[in-house]
Amino acid sequence: MKKSRFILLGGSLLALIFMVRSIIFSNHSVAGHQTRRAVILVCVVGEIDGPIEITASSSSAHAPNIANGTDCAQALAELRRKGIKIKDVQFKPRGEGSPNFIIYTLQG
Repeated sequence: MKKSRFILLGGSLLALIFMVRSIIFSNHSVAGHQTRRAVILVCVVGEIDGPIEITASSSSAHAPNIANGTDCAQALAELRRKGIKIKDVQFKPRGEGSPNFIIYTLQG
């Protein structure tokens, strides 16, 4: 049961990443040569005292790539330093005993 829940969760997160990414790129102006940088981070919140790490990320061509396992706060700080701003934050609770997720959409 847990395995199927994680498979469903993983598929849902990937679908969300691709959906948000397509929305961001549909607003991209080729004629104006605007280069928008977009990043989506999925951070897992495990134990209360444990680290919050990135479990999935997606970046546009002009944005930095963030590796899985990177500390979420460090990645957000680095992206902010590069002028990429947080546009949306979603908290996805999964219930007792399951990890919770925070999904950040950034653009700059």
